Amino acid sequence: MNIDWIVVLTTFGAAFVQGVSGFGFALVAMPLLLGSMSIATVVPLTALLTLTNNIFMSIYYRRECDRTLVMKLLLASALGIPIGFVALERVPAVWMLMGLGLMITAYGSYALVSPRMPKLKSDAWLYGAGWLSGMLMGSYNLPGPPVVLYASSQQWSPEKFKGNITLFFS
Repeated sequence: MNIDWIVVLTTFGAAFVQGVSGFGFALVAMPLLLGSMSIATVVPLTALLTLTNNIFMSIYYRRECDRTLVMKLLLASALGIPIGFVALERVPAVWMLMGLGLMITAYGSYALVSPRMPKLKSDAWLYGAGWLSGMLMGSYNLPGPPVVLYASSQQWSPEKFKGNITLFFS
């Protein structure tokens, strides 16, 4: 199959997953594109496609998102990113990989079981999720799980969930 068609079909599939769930574009696109292109091509291409998709979704859900809440998440995330960078530099690689594996396993288990989360009312949870998301962004380029877990606890409508999450990841 021509590589152009692989990119088009992968982009469509990843955009569909994100449109349904509110996140996951890169989770779908990266592994599929890596089968036909180098990582040096796939990483920036996926970042560009994800940003483009997030912009369109943010425009679509603009009336549903809470900009104040997203700004609080972004502020906390920005404070966590440097700590993630420092950890990446100073913590032994084997520990970092074990941490990544544990985080992915824990989130995968949560998603598989899908427990009903209690509504987290304190802003401390919001700032904590944003800060942890920033740390994960700085060290693994994987900011999603803490913010998605926090958003899941808020019992928002699907539209508000997608609007807030998409704006945060844009």
